[in-house]
Amino acid sequence: MAVDKDFERAAAKMNMAMPEQQAWAPVRVFPVPAFQPSYAGPRDDYRETVFWAPSVKTDVRGKASVKFVLSDAVTSFRVFSEGVGGGAAGHAETVFKSSLPFSLSAKLPLEVSAGDKPLIPVTLTNESDGALDVALDSSFGSLIQSDPVHAQGGTLGAGQRKSLFMALDVTGTRGQSEVKLAAKAHGLRDEVLRSIAVAPLGFPQLFERSGQITGEVSQEIDLRTANPGSVQATIRVYTSPLSTMVSGLEGMLREPNGCFEQTSSTNYPNVMIMQYLKQHDVADPALLERTNKLLDSGYKKLSGFESPKKGYEWFGGDPGHEALTAYGLLEFADMKDVYGTVDTAMLARTGAWLKSRRDGNGGYLRDAKALDSFGRASPEVTDAYITWALVSAGETGLDKEIAKSAKLAESSADAYQLALATGTLLERGAGASVPSKAALAAAAKLAALQDSNGAWSRADHSITRSGGLNLHIETTSLAVLALLKAPGQLEAARKGIAWLQANRSGFGQWGATQATVLALKAMIAFDNATRVAPSAGTVTLLVDGVAVREQSFEAGRREPILFADFDARLTKGQHRITLRVKGANSLPYSMAVEYRSTQPASSSVAVVKLDTSLSRTDVKMGETVRLDAVVTNRTTVGQPMTLARLGLPGGLTFQNWQLKELREKGQFAFFETRAREVILYFRDMKPGEVKKLSLDLVATVPGSYTGPASSAYLYYNDTDKSWVAPVSVKITP
Repeated sequence: MAVDKDFERAAAKMNMAMPEQQAWAPVRVFPVPAFQPSYAGPRDDYRETVFWAPSVKTDVRGKASVKFVLSDAVTSFRVFSEGVGGGAAGHAETVFKSSLPFSLSAKLPLEVSAGDKPLIPVTLTNESDGALDVALDSSFGSLIQSDPVHAQGGTLGAGQRKSLFMALDVTGTRGQSEVKLAAKAHGLRDEVLRSIAVAPLGFPQLFERSGQITGEVSQEIDLRTANPGSVQATIRVYTSPLSTMVSGLEGMLREPNGCFEQTSSTNYPNVMIMQYLKQHDVADPALLERTNKLLDSGYKKLSGFESPKKGYEWFGGDPGHEALTAYGLLEFADMKDVYGTVDTAMLARTGAWLKSRRDGNGGYLRDAKALDSFGRASPEVTDAYITWALVSAGETGLDKEIAKSAKLAESSADAYQLALATGTLLERGAGASVPSKAALAAAAKLAALQDSNGAWSRADHSITRSGGLNLHIETTSLAVLALLKAPGQLEAARKGIAWLQANRSGFGQWGATQATVLALKAMIAFDNATRVAPSAGTVTLLVDGVAVREQSFEAGRREPILFADFDARLTKGQHRITLRVKGANSLPYSMAVEYRSTQPASSSVAVVKLDTSLSRTDVKMGETVRLDAVVTNRTTVGQPMTLARLGLPGGLTFQNWQLKELREKGQFAFFETRAREVILYFRDMKPGEVKKLSLDLVATVPGSYTGPASSAYLYYNDTDKSWVAPVSVKITP
């Protein structure tokens, strides 16, 4: 990025040290709709930031003009201006108002559920010099019922403002309900177009299956406990490795995405997509453009997590975390091959920082604060993982560390440790025509640990301290990656890939982020090693023996075949879902059927427990009500990164300033927010620890509401969740 010469001179006068160019933040970009000058349709643009100019040049008198388009909001806008010149820095603020002669506005909840009864405040404003007789019209879509308003809104005097309330009843179960509000007065008209999300009520349940379709495959599903109208089914059939990567990315984007590891893991599939396109000489301008944009935004976000004293940490603080930095370095190294903007200086200093953490005996130092997630792994796992990542990223000068991995391969019977050590030894010998005897012996030992079903499950823990299926997927993926580099081990790798195909989630990913990234890497490596010619064919979906839809696909199709429009056929009861393939030998598939029930799906082995309660269930609009949440470690051992997902009733709103304040006080490490959900991250949970916190929620929209169910779980073991019943509230005007 070029440095402004005026700023250089000003900095010199102020005796300021110029920052290194790579330390400058990337320019932020805000969306701006393209409006036609004659457009007179409904108001549907409610951007909060309407203009952003990071570089404005003034004339010799210090003046400049900028031009921008406001949003449709009838409100006040605040302008911030900052500049540097003549050895001084300046800051100014001003406020201006956007208005219409006659306007209406409405306060809507962002999301509701069936049974909610919002009481929508609608405000009419007359800014003209004369009185107006107002006629109203409204509709709220197919999911929300209301008494049609075709009445006089009354007379508004000059400069008068008046509010009324519209009683609604949420009768639908799922989808977007379009809201149209219109008002006419003496030739003046204002119209607002918005939407309200309607989410199913009850406890989420999930039926997932995956595997291979060889001719035909069927699954039986029991929906006798499903709430009516809550079923949402998706089936994906993967016709190429590229379709597997695309779907893996889409699946991970469903989950929380607030820390460095989550952000990097959701970015990694984009790296793999670009690698695949490059290696296979695939020309797909649309996919290339989309992937490049995602890589661009992902890289900019990732670079912001670098610790002040170098290395990377979950939320960008100090100290950097050794194992997490190793994971980031490997991703950045892979990204550099396909994304030219990766900062080589950042790569060099990250590798150098990680090497500076070596203990001189083949292992690595670990900061005393590193008690969470990656840091809870044993020294054997941590050392083997960091060395594997460094060697895979192309780092050299690691003889002591590689020698320690060789000793681990000789002594360990843990499949995860052995897979890392074997991968390190074979990666080191990749440039040689024949792998070393130690590498071949490690590969043979690793292959002998494979279960009869194709998985590698005999492992105590991974670098993430994941458990259950996530641990088996991580271990199997690392084993496949290692054995693909060893002569004579292709069949063991093939069995491992078949097991991975049969154990992906219904949304296309493999459990938690680490499991998904490693599984995708294994899939792509296996494809590069085998290069099976793709074929064309057809896939037919049948429900209870009746053909619902047939889709044809061309050879090497780059998007998964998606079946997602048969929910109405999955009524309450038992069903048989069948997939039939013609023209292709065998295709992987995944199936996810989401529904809600009155019974929670809490796991009996969940190690964390959540309790929530509202201090009051009757409040007035504008008041606050306290939500108390208690997260408990039910075990006598420490637990890694934990998430609490707090569901909020539709008429209540969290306060960002309070969440930031609680984070600064150390009550949690990070937070994310969604329409009716606050997601809290805890770095770890001490043995038997009880975390208590309170959120003051603002009553913003009158009515009666029930929120979504709340849950808590370990981030790297998301299959074992603890659920708690939704909270309800009644808000009066």
